[in-house]
Amino acid sequence: MKTIYYNSIPAELKRLGITQPECAKMLGCSLSGFTHRIKRDQPTLHWAIYGIANYLESSANGSNLQHKLEANV
Repeated sequence: MKTIYYNSIPAELKRLGITQPECAKMLGCSLSGFTHRIKRDQPTLHWAIYGIANYLESSANGSNLQHKLEANV
């Protein structure tokens, strides 16, 4: 299991190929709320990012991962 720390959340999103605004939308919050959660270093956000990473990485077709997630939102 990979631990995601505050300073690596933006890097993790970049690695996954999603932006902070896209991630905020996936999590159902505003961009300002999302960045506030990053700064507060809330454990729930770490688990949410971990869940998104696992979901995106477990999908079979890498080029359509974001579209699949958006269709489920």
